[in-house]
Amino acid sequence: MIIGDMQRKCEAGMRKVKEAISAHGGTTLLATGITGDDARFALAAVQAGARMLEPNHPAVALARGYKGVTSMHAAEDIRHEIAMEEMVKVTAGVRAVVGLDIFYYGGCSGFFYRKSCQPCSPRNMLMPCRALAQTAFILINPP
Repeated sequence: MIIGDMQRKCEAGMRKVKEAISAHGGTTLLATGITGDDARFALAAVQAGARMLEPNHPAVALARGYKGVTSMHAAEDIRHEIAMEEMVKVTAGVRAVVGLDIFYYGGCSGFFYRKSCQPCSPRNMLMPCRALAQTAFILINPP
C-alpha cells in the first residue's frame, strides 16, 4: 500500500515535469528564490507560464529579515538556521495559492552543503511531503 502510494506520487510528479518541458518546447523554467517562497510572486510566475517552483532557505531568511540579512549572499551564510517548520509553512501557503497542477520542490534541512552541518531526520524528510511538496532533493556543493 505505501509502496503503491509513493509510486503513484512519483509518477504524478514526473508527469508534471515532463508536461512542463513539452509545453515549453523541450525546456522549461524553474522559478525559485522569491518566486518560490512568496505566494504572490509564485502565483505571478505561474500566471506567466512557470510550472515548477522551488522554495529556498536563503530567500526565506531574506524575506523575513532574519538576523538583518539584506542580500542573498548574506542569507546563504545563515540558511541552516531557518527551521524546517518555517519552510513547511512556506510550502503549504504557496501550494494553497498555486494549486496542485504545479510541480513544487521541497528541500529538507540537512540536505544541503552548509557552513554548519544539520541532521537530516526522517521527520525532516516527511514534513515537506505533508505540505504537498512533490519531491525532496539533495544538493551537495563542494566547499
